[in-house]
Parts: sequence; C-alpha cells; structure tokens
Amino acid sequence: MNLHFSFLRIFLLFAFFVVYNIHLQAQEEEKGIYYYDVIFLSSGGFLKGEILIFQETDGDITFKDTNGNTYSFSRKDYKYFKEKERFYISEKKKKKDTLSIKQRKINQFEFSCGLRPYQHFFETIEIPLDAVYISRKKATYEFDLPLSVHFEFGKYFNRRHYLGLSADYGILTSEIVTNYLSYGVKYKYQYDAYKHNTLTYLFAQLSNSRLEGFFSSYKKDVFNNIYIASRSTKMTMEYPEISLGHGFMLMLKNKRAVGIELSMFRALKQIEPVYELAPPSDFPILRKQIFGVSGSLIFNL
Repeated sequence: MNLHFSFLRIFLLFAFFVVYNIHLQAQEEEKGIYYYDVIFLSSGGFLKGEILIFQETDGDITFKDTNGNTYSFSRKDYKYFKEKERFYISEKKKKKDTLSIKQRKINQFEFSCGLRPYQHFFETIEIPLDAVYISRKKATYEFDLPLSVHFEFGKYFNRRHYLGLSADYGILTSEIVTNYLSYGVKYKYQYDAYKHNTLTYLFAQLSNSRLEGFFSSYKKDVFNNIYIASRSTKMTMEYPEISLGHGFMLMLKNKRAVGIELSMFRALKQIEPVYELAPPSDFPILRKQIFGVSGSLIFNL
C-alpha cells in the first residue's frame, strides 16, 4: 500500500464528510427535540413541562406538566428547577422513549487533558553520495510507542465547530525516542445531531513536532572502506505534521465529558536529521519520513 496516496485519500474523504454533514444535520438536528422546564420534587422524582408562574418573593411555582395537569408548589415542595432543558423523544416509539440530554458547550471555552500513546513509524530513505560505499536498499523501517500527556484549550462556535491549541509532551519514552514534544492548532467538527449523550466528532490538527532519539544510520568500516548499518546514532528531528482523526465522548454533568480519540498522522515533508556529532563529509545523506497512529484518553473540563 502506498502510504502517501492513502493519507491524501483519507484527507479528501474527511473534507467531504464534514461538508456533507453540515448540509444534512442542519435539516435533521431539531427533529424529535423538545425543550421543557423540569422541577425536582422534595419527595423524589421530577416533573417536566412549563413553569407558568414563579414567585420570587416566596419561591412558589405554578407548573403545567406535559399531560396538561397544573400544580401549585410551595418552596418546601421542591428542591430546585431547571428551565429549557433539552429532551429527545423518539417519534418511532410514539413518544414513549424520552431521553434527557445533558448540556454541551455551545459558544464556551474548554480545557482538556489526557494521555496519548503514539505509534511512530520511521522510514529511512538513503540518498548516497557514492552508491559504491553503501547498500542498495532504498529504505528501512523502525517504530516505537511513546506515551505523552496531552493538553488542549479552545473555544466552541455554535457547538459544531471548535478551534483550539494543543500540546503533547512525552513522559514514557522508548529505546528509540528519548524526548518528544508537539504543539499545534486543532479543529473539531461535531457531526452528531445532539439527540443523545454521546458526542462524536472529526478533527484535524496541524502541529510542529520535535523528537530526539537513537535511529538507524550508518557507520564507516574503515578497514573495508564501506558504510554499514548502525542503530545507535543520536539525532534530533523537527518537522510539521498533520493529523486526522475521530473522537467519541460521553457527556457528564456540568458540560464535562470523557472519551477517546483515534487518529493517524504524517510529517508533511521528508526530514534531514540533525546529528549530535557531525558526520564526515563523505557520509551518506539520510532523510526520514514519519507517520503513524495514536489513541487518546481525553477529559474535557
């Protein structure tokens, strides 16, 4: 499989999906959605309907439920009430299946944190100064699995759109990658119809990543005057990176959520590493391509 063309196809599919859902969900979002006032009774349970009169002086409420019954409650009869709560009522089940939908952020700011394991793949591409001295093999592959902490801060726009800044810092590194840092800009698009307490979205992220580690290279066999493979060369690589992915979040109280994100990422260019010790002038030129996948456990606060 050609990974470069595969990533391009996925990116185009991602863009098409976002545009198509903006058109579709604009028509479907409010079907089956009702807004009710909810009063939570001191005796337990609750009623949903409409607050007709609220006396601010003593807290008395005149309330009409969804069946048309009218009640008068004194302040001691109820614990608290909420206005304009969102409910989804299934039309297929003749309004017997009612779900109280937890509130989401619409135009508010959000801070997120979590843990993110990365599966990096490193493709080493040889560009020989003299093909006599090195192997004819075009590329070698390495991979690692570091764990990073993830931080994110951004703002929602009309619920569906989110724009923010994100950062990842490696805390458990591997024998290959010893230091890892990535920071960038992230866009999320919520495509679910806000009829359940599960939030789903697509996201794209443009980042600047920097990692240090010990990667495959070459060392010179001075006796035979050839270069042989070496996996202990310390290098630093810094590169722009794009990520595409999907998120699943379970809504909690107070507009908070917990869930997972799955993504694939790729460096936007081939990288010429910076060596800790400068190589000799006749050293083969190596470039690396980085791509991979990641999964995250995210808490939205």
